[in-house]
Amino acid sequence: MSMTSMDFEDQNSYFALGNRLQMEGRVVEAISAFRNAIKSNPYQASAHFNLAGALHLNGQSDEALKHYREAQRLNPSDVPTLINVANMYREMGLLDDAVNTYRDAIILKPDVPSAHLGLAMALSARGLLDAAIDEFRLTIELDPENADTHFYYGNTLHAKGDVDGAFAQWKDAVQLNGDHGRAHFNLGSAYYNVGKFEMAAWHYRESIRVTPDNPEAYGYLADVLSDSGQHDLAIAEYRKAIKLNPKQVESRNNFGLVLRLKGHLDAAIAQWEEAIRLKPNFADAHHNLGAALFITGNVEQGLYELREAIRLAPDHAWARYNLGVAYNQVGDIDAAIASWQEALLIDPNMIGAHFNLGNAFFKRGRPDAAMTKWRETLAHNPDHPWARFNMGGALRSRHRLDTKMKPMINQTIKLKPEMAQRIFATQGMPTEV
Repeated sequence: MSMTSMDFEDQNSYFALGNRLQMEGRVVEAISAFRNAIKSNPYQASAHFNLAGALHLNGQSDEALKHYREAQRLNPSDVPTLINVANMYREMGLLDDAVNTYRDAIILKPDVPSAHLGLAMALSARGLLDAAIDEFRLTIELDPENADTHFYYGNTLHAKGDVDGAFAQWKDAVQLNGDHGRAHFNLGSAYYNVGKFEMAAWHYRESIRVTPDNPEAYGYLADVLSDSGQHDLAIAEYRKAIKLNPKQVESRNNFGLVLRLKGHLDAAIAQWEEAIRLKPNFADAHHNLGAALFITGNVEQGLYELREAIRLAPDHAWARYNLGVAYNQVGDIDAAIASWQEALLIDPNMIGAHFNLGNAFFKRGRPDAAMTKWRETLAHNPDHPWARFNMGGALRSRHRLDTKMKPMINQTIKLKPEMAQRIFATQGMPTEV
C-alpha cells in the first residue's frame, strides 16, 4: 500500500513538530507528535528512533527499547540505532544482549568511540574486567579527550584492585572536565582512604559544587571533617546530608558519633534510634546506641542493643569489646572476659581488649595470665603507660619488681595520681615505688 501526498506531509509535519518540542523540553508533547508521525507512516525508522529517545527521557524504558528495536529492524545497518539499542540493554541489565549489539555496531564501523565505550562499560558490569580494560584503552586511543571514558576506566581499574591506576584516570577526568562531579567524588574517597583529609575535603566540595543535591557527598565530607577533628563543621554537613535524604542511615550513624563527642548524648541517641527505625538490621547503629544507653544508666536496654549488634554482625569486634566493658561494669567479670576474648579472635590487634583482659585476670587471681595480656598490650603499644604501671604493681605485690619499670611507673603516677592512688588502694599496696 502506497502513501498519499497528504500522509507524507502529515508524517513530516508531525516529525518536525516532535523534534521542536523535544528541543524545547516539552517531552510529553514530543512523544505525542512522534506517535502521530508513526501513525502516518509506521515504516519511518527515524520516527521510531526519535520516539524511543523521548520515551527514554520520560523514564519509559521498556517502550523506548521496543521502538529502538523497531528502528533497528527497519534500518539494520544504522550504527547510531545499534548503539542506542545496546545502551538500553545495558541500562536494563541485559548485559549479554548489550555486549553483542555493541559488537555488531563495531563490526559495521570500528572507529566509533561511543560503541567501544559502551562495550567497555557492559563488559565491566559483567565482571569481565580485563576485556573491559582493553576496550577502555582502545576508546581512549580513538578519543583521548572524553572525561567520561577516563572516569569509567578508573572505576574498572579500582574494581580490579589497581588503586593507583584508578586514581590517575579520575585525575585525568577532572583535568579534562573540571565539572565532572562523580570524578571529584571518587577522588575525594581516594584521598580519604589514604588519610589525606584536606585534599579529600576539597574534592568532595567540588563534587557538591557541581551536584549540590547529592546527599552522599555531604555525608562523606562530614566524615572527613569529623575524622580531622573539625566537629562543628562536620555537624553542619551531616545536617545537610540528612535534609537532602532523611533515610541516609550511614550519615545518621556517623552524625550520632560526632554529637556524642561534642557531649550531646541525647541527640546522638535520637540519631541512632532513627537509623535503626529506618534500617532495623543496622548493626553499627545498635552497637553505638547500646554503648550510649549504658552510659545513661539504661543498663538492660544497653545490653540488649549490644547483643543485638552481635546477633546481626557476629564478627563485630567493637560490639563484643563494649559488651565486655558493660559486663565488667555490672560486676560480671567472667562474661566480660569471654566477650574480650571473642573480640580478640576477630581482631587480635585490639589493644584495649588485651589490656582489659589483663586487669580482669588479675582480679580473678590469675597474675601470670594478667602479665601475659599486659605484655601483649605493650607489644602492640610500647608506650602504653597503664600496662607498664599494672605490670609493676603486680610484680611488686609478688616482690618481683623489675627496676627498669620504675621510671615508667613513677611517670604514670605523676601524670595520673588520683587513678594511681585508687589502683594501689584496691590492690592493698603502698603508693610509692
